[in-house]
Amino acid sequence: MTILHTVPDTDAVVMAAIRHTLQREVFQPSDERLLAVVHVSKLLKKKKTSFLCVATSIEKPISVTIYQVKKTDKNVFKKKRSWNLSELKAVDGKNLSKETHEFDLHFDKVYKWFTVNLQERQNFLIVLCK
Repeated sequence: MTILHTVPDTDAVVMAAIRHTLQREVFQPSDERLLAVVHVSKLLKKKKTSFLCVATSIEKPISVTIYQVKKTDKNVFKKKRSWNLSELKAVDGKNLSKETHEFDLHFDKVYKWFTVNLQERQNFLIVLCK
């Protein structure tokens, strides 16, 4: 009998750790629960990365908020920008017939994002649309 060991995807392990840290340090103190996170950069500024997060309040009335979270020079995660889900006018996943790292979120203006990981992008967009 042969026992096969699978090696976990390094990106998935890193993102799980980041997700845990974001929940504990950023969202838990403000009584929110992190639902989805994606590692992104603005479309033409790939060196400046941040995280887009979908979080919900724990207390009623329940509110859903989309946050842009950045890491500071002191290695601390901080909420940089936020939008209520009700402000989201449209989600443009770009071309559904081919895999793309790009997507747009339409609020008061259009924010163009580039994801680091396709699976993260898909998961984030699925949670956002639910």
